[in-house]
Amino acid sequence: MKTPYYVRNHNTFTSGNCLGYPSAGSTNIYIEDESGNPIYNFDIINQIYDNYIENNFIPIVELAFMPFDLVPNSYKSDYDLKGWKYPPNDYQKWYNLIRTFIIHLYERYGKQIENWYFELWNEPDITSYWLGSVEDYCKLYDYSVEAIKSVNQNLKIGGPATTQAGQNFLNQFLQHVTSGTNYANNQNGTQIDFISFHSKG
Repeated sequence: MKTPYYVRNHNTFTSGNCLGYPSAGSTNIYIEDESGNPIYNFDIINQIYDNYIENNFIPIVELAFMPFDLVPNSYKSDYDLKGWKYPPNDYQKWYNLIRTFIIHLYERYGKQIENWYFELWNEPDITSYWLGSVEDYCKLYDYSVEAIKSVNQNLKIGGPATTQAGQNFLNQFLQHVTSGTNYANNQNGTQIDFISFHSKG
């Protein structure tokens, strides 16, 4: 048996053609009906993670990018180019998406997902991937942690997957999780299981 190694995917939640569009990938995991009720479709994401597991990979699950129906209305007309880079129009709906997604993974793959890593977003310190503020990201992180830990406290979540270590964005994020007010539960600080950044240049 091959020694397992970690594989990180992009575009877990991006809306599109379920192939390479937009932003090089999409799954249509989340859409809303005319009344704003969520409809979850795990067909594409199941194929991705099934393939990982069959090949003895361990997923690093990137919790990104924003589904079309969770993008603020003013940015939906430009979704394909940059709408997927924005914070959600409703953080509770984001919480519900993350929680439903994690429950699905747990039901499909069992306790092995406790060995996976769940990472919020990709390089939110640059406009190529994130058009919210640092505070918006921290709020998104808080709600994501609450959702994941509500399913299983042993699941590992972290971030922020910035382009470098020691930059202002990463420093502000670490200050928030250690001593800031949690946006999701109003407590002091937020749980973080790992810190991630990309080494570039």
